Amino acid sequence: MKGKEHDAHFKNAFQINGPYLSSIINPEDEFGEIGPTEIISNKYNNYRADYTYFTKDKEYIINIEFQTNLPTSEDYFRFYIYASNLHVNYKKKVKTIILCTENIKNETYVYNFGKGNYEFILKSLRNYNGDKKLKIIKKKIINNKEINNKDLAILLLIPYMNSINIAETLFEKVCQITNNIKTDSLNKNILKASQITLLEKFIKNKSKQKEIMEIITMNSELLNEFIEEKYAEKIEETRQKAIKEGIEEGIEQGIEQGIEQGIEQGIEKGEEQIIKKLLKQGIPTETIQKATGKTLEQIEKLK
Repeated sequence: MKGKEHDAHFKNAFQINGPYLSSIINPEDEFGEIGPTEIISNKYNNYRADYTYFTKDKEYIINIEFQTNLPTSEDYFRFYIYASNLHVNYKKKVKTIILCTENIKNETYVYNFGKGNYEFILKSLRNYNGDKKLKIIKKKIINNKEINNKDLAILLLIPYMNSINIAETLFEKVCQITNNIKTDSLNKNILKASQITLLEKFIKNKSKQKEIMEIITMNSELLNEFIEEKYAEKIEETRQKAIKEGIEEGIEQGIEQGIEQGIEQGIEKGEEQIIKKLLKQGIPTETIQKATGKTLEQIEKLK
């Protein structure tokens, strides 16, 4: 999974319930209010942090940065720039917490940037017990207790946490439990959409991916709309590419109808390719039908 997708996944978690997750990641400082993420340095340079908030006593600004791998020197320098500009703009002390998915101990690192030292607190999601947190949420579901936004936010992060299970099994359990939550709220669908982006990272087997995709998308009209929008642009790109390839193929083979037939063949070829790809990923047939205009029978033939 690309770093940007990881960032989006973590940001979703904090947007759902930043105060609660912040209390887990940083229990030492009580949450006050959400802080700025766009940091204005001067008229030429702006910087964008991942997530910030003010402590309740307003003494600190907490800057949480999300990292897939261990930070490099360049990353530390970038975070130092964020902290410096936050301090200048808001006249507050700044504490930087780097949240990553590497299997490391939580530690404080001190770096020198020429003008002094700056401390970074490095924390890993692997130091949290995913099985324990999943068990708590599962118990709430069994006892018909309310699953709130805090629980949904936790479910976003559990696949990265420590577990007696392999990552694939833990991810599957999270998807199954999510689907058992009765509410079809926006936050639940944000969680499910994030699970789609994580599918290929945690599930390597193609047939298993399709099985899990069916679990994720089950009984969720809002999510199906999201998927339709997500793949609409890709479908159009494939169509345009297929048109070009179809024309070139038609010219090379000397087809009498030339461009006209090339376009028709290209479109058909492109649609079939994208439909097959969507089917392999477990996208519902009805969703593909809406996006492509094909009949259910035509789509079924491509399975």
